[in-house]
Amino acid sequence: MRSFHLFLAGVLCLTLAGCDSQAMLDEAAEKLAPEHIQELAAQVREMVVSRDTEGIKGVLHPSAIGPDFDMAAANMWAQLPGGDLIDTSLAGVNTSSRWENGVSYTDYRFQYQYGFEEGWLHVQMVFREQDEAVSMINLHLTPLVGDLREINAFNLGQASFGKHMMFLAVIITPILIITTFVAAFRMRKSLKRPKRWLLFILIGAGGLTMNWTTGETAFEPLKFGLLGAGFLSPGPHAPLVLNLYFPLGMVLFWIFKQTGNLAMKEPEKSLEDILE
Repeated sequence: MRSFHLFLAGVLCLTLAGCDSQAMLDEAAEKLAPEHIQELAAQVREMVVSRDTEGIKGVLHPSAIGPDFDMAAANMWAQLPGGDLIDTSLAGVNTSSRWENGVSYTDYRFQYQYGFEEGWLHVQMVFREQDEAVSMINLHLTPLVGDLREINAFNLGQASFGKHMMFLAVIITPILIITTFVAAFRMRKSLKRPKRWLLFILIGAGGLTMNWTTGETAFEPLKFGLLGAGFLSPGPHAPLVLNLYFPLGMVLFWIFKQTGNLAMKEPEKSLEDILE
């Protein structure tokens, strides 16, 4: 059983290993955020480590600075773990543009993980660019129980029965769909509407998702997916999310084939049949 688990894990690991996810995340940040935004984010990272209240106040938007800002900053710095900083890595980045009341602006959201000698910290900062002016509108620190890369790491050995079943389904479903697609493709000259059948077989309906770290599941009936399954992890700090879709086209194809209800073309008549 253990060797079987290692084989399945290897299939997923080989797929994931095709690229360095941390390098891709860093590259995405360079593409999503202009250089001056990246430089400001680097400055704020240093301010957090040095607990620079005045520096943070200097880059914050005035609306984010209240009368009790210094006290709020002191409470924020109290969340920083003790010891020297030993690790800093980008955990997430995204950007969004909006138009409100005749004014357009763009928000850049960065998430970092800090590793100190005595603990870990999640840092989220949001910068807003409006009319070529840039300011930080949010800074949030959250203590972590450990390195997110380890917490969210894919691990079959300690997975629950439900996770094993979901993982098996994600591996097996595409294999069955591809097998069915090949069978239908070989019958394409005899099938009525073969292109529709081939497309129908490849698409799964009704998305069941599972967060591998927490085991939480959700169902979206109007969701569709190619080959009936898939997985996604936005980065090394994020949990792996498995996606499974019901292979309705595959199931109906075999049911109709076994019951003789599969619509087939009329066989072409030979010259002898015509003459008769």
